[in-house]
Amino acid sequence: MKNVAVLIRNIFGDYSAEALRGITDFYKDKDVNVVVFQTRTANDTAGMCEEQYWMNAHLAGSKEIDGVIIISAEYVSATTPDDLADELAHLSSKPVVSMAIKLPLTFDSSYTSTSCEKSYFDVINHLKRVHNCKKIAFFSAGLTKSIEGEERLDAFIKAMKDNHLQLGHIIMGDFTFQNSVKELKRAYKSKSDIDFDALVCANDRMALGAMEVLKGYGVKIPEEVKVIGFDNSESARTYSPALASIDQDVYGQGRVCAELLLDKLNDKEVAKNVKISLKPVFNESCGCKKPSEDFNDKYNNPIRAGYTIDAFVGSMELSKIYFLISNAQAYKSIDDLSKVAKPLLETIKSSVSSLDIVLYDNKINVENIRNVVLPRRAHQIVHVDIEGEVYDYSTHKSFSPQKELSASELFKTKESSVFLVHPIFFETTHYGYAVFKEKVFDHALNTLYLKLIANVYSRAYDYSAAITENTKLSAKYKEAKSERLVFSKQSKTDELTKLLNRRGVLDIGQKNIDLSVQTGTFGSVFFGDMNGLKSINDTYGHKWGDKAIIAQAQILKKTFRNSDVLGRLGGDEFVIVAPGASSDRVEFFRKKLADNAKKIKEEMELPFDITISLGVASITQEENNISDLISKADASQYIEKRNFHKNN
Repeated sequence: MKNVAVLIRNIFGDYSAEALRGITDFYKDKDVNVVVFQTRTANDTAGMCEEQYWMNAHLAGSKEIDGVIIISAEYVSATTPDDLADELAHLSSKPVVSMAIKLPLTFDSSYTSTSCEKSYFDVINHLKRVHNCKKIAFFSAGLTKSIEGEERLDAFIKAMKDNHLQLGHIIMGDFTFQNSVKELKRAYKSKSDIDFDALVCANDRMALGAMEVLKGYGVKIPEEVKVIGFDNSESARTYSPALASIDQDVYGQGRVCAELLLDKLNDKEVAKNVKISLKPVFNESCGCKKPSEDFNDKYNNPIRAGYTIDAFVGSMELSKIYFLISNAQAYKSIDDLSKVAKPLLETIKSSVSSLDIVLYDNKINVENIRNVVLPRRAHQIVHVDIEGEVYDYSTHKSFSPQKELSASELFKTKESSVFLVHPIFFETTHYGYAVFKEKVFDHALNTLYLKLIANVYSRAYDYSAAITENTKLSAKYKEAKSERLVFSKQSKTDELTKLLNRRGVLDIGQKNIDLSVQTGTFGSVFFGDMNGLKSINDTYGHKWGDKAIIAQAQILKKTFRNSDVLGRLGGDEFVIVAPGASSDRVEFFRKKLADNAKKIKEEMELPFDITISLGVASITQEENNISDLISKADASQYIEKRNFHKNN
């Protein structure tokens, strides 16, 4: 049984999923295992945790991997072929096939390529002769400065010239849906500004974004504007109106790449370059009927690798995701986690045949991926084989990931299988990876499961490492270590209230916000300003003023959860970071604060009331900086403070 690695930049994209389906379909009866590595892009500062994901590409260099297919077209939108080739130098001992892009590799490699000149000529000719379009605009991906973007723009310009049409408006975009919406709205403010009768787009995502904007402006598609995409992706075919596009036969390209690599592995003579023809697919968005059933049958298999469109809407899948996210927030040690791993992993047993969790003997800092080398030693801490009824949640088998990807002979299968590999990391620290053998070929959903499981183990690893470090301290250094820990704690603790001080709440609060965003739990940041502290100081003296502040801290502790981050910024100002707490519960917290204030007043025998004005700001994917959230919550609190003064 051979093991073929597939490097994918974005497993959730239509293009990669279609290519992967072609690869897995070709290999399913060829005694070949497919091992899928989602890698993102090395040294891409625009993305999140790109270097962490790129560590997956290093795993593809393991001796257990026989050859590599890289879906290169997805990478060159974020990097250059030269840079990508440099980052793949660790694969020099293996045959490599690059899909759709020629990479300047110095070792054994082949590639597929396409030419879009004829297909663009056919598209422009069709718009001109069949639909009488004369003002044709182009939505270019020029902002990416990628080879694909430049080739498609050049082909469009040539097609316009060859069809004797005057070149229309060229709008600059970057291949993404979101950017296409933004750039089209920037170029055209309303329907009256639309000066074209057809819009040809550099890919389907841009075309779909453009159609959303045009429909929002009241433009009728295709009656007033024809729209053409590029890729003939599933989302394009299922959109309404169905998008006309240029079919790259991405599925077929995947099969060709798979066949090329298998021939290489079998020592057959292989062409350096295999060219793939492109075909326009005229559909509803250009005013044509849907393509023939024969053409659509190629895509409409309801059970297919990479896509189960209803996967995310079923209550069962949602409950699994919720359960995994909840566990991702638990700060358990690796040993503790082994005790609860069975119910944790059994939530996804309908999707997985086996699962291995591997941790490196020494964690890695990957701030500079160029200096990273695949570790020599790792240990497998979990091995689950549902088909073989093996459930080992506390194994510690040692092995070398440079030679193999698990210690359990995971890839020695009787039948061709598909595996997913996902890195385990937090921030810039890399701990290991998880290997998942798929039972149901839904790569996107299964990758989400793997990501959530990886989060659980990354937090447990950190916790265990801290425990181990403290345990190993010798008696000679324990006292010194203790003094440093005390000093560190004191530097982040408010002396009066024993809550976190400004430094502590900004540091620890930001880490909790980052985790809540990563796990999708989000939550809220609350800002509280005590009412009437100056009056208490003036009337009863500063000793009682300090008691009032202490009382307020006790009230906050009773009101919020132990897992919430509570801090005093100084004076009478307090901050609470509450992951998972919705901002619409602010009235609930205000009532709870008032109830607890009455109890604390009686317990401490205070001669005055303790009240606080409370503001709130929501943690979101876009708004996740603690300083900005505190400022926003403070502004919200100010409105309540003003109302308090009006009524008192």
